[in-house]
Amino acid sequence: SQILNKLFSNLKKMPVLKIVSVKPKWEKYIVREDYKNVKSITGEKFIIDQDQLDLLDAMSAKIKSIKSNFNYMVLLQSSDQVLDYRAALGFYKGAYLDVSYGGSHSFENFEDYFEKIRSFLNMH
Repeated sequence: SQILNKLFSNLKKMPVLKIVSVKPKWEKYIVREDYKNVKSITGEKFIIDQDQLDLLDAMSAKIKSIKSNFNYMVLLQSSDQVLDYRAALGFYKGAYLDVSYGGSHSFENFEDYFEKIRSFLNMH
């Protein structure tokens, strides 16, 4: 689609950024039911319509792997009840991967990672 091509064209022009991702949903194909009726962390409800889901599908189909792996920091916890951390390990291969054993889907003790994140982002 025209929108998707324009989005990817603009992304290619952007400078390389460092990314910190906490328990990312890495799956290539999005489970649509997960996004039909969503509440934000503030409790505000929003609905993603079919056009938006189709755009997400088209984008995910184009993403085969991440580039510039060294610019990614991925934080995972092994006892996440929703996402399997082992699957993310393959997709983010080459990135800075930090797997804590235990934890949960709410990503426990996030404040313990602040120094690692600051260091990764060169925020001295």
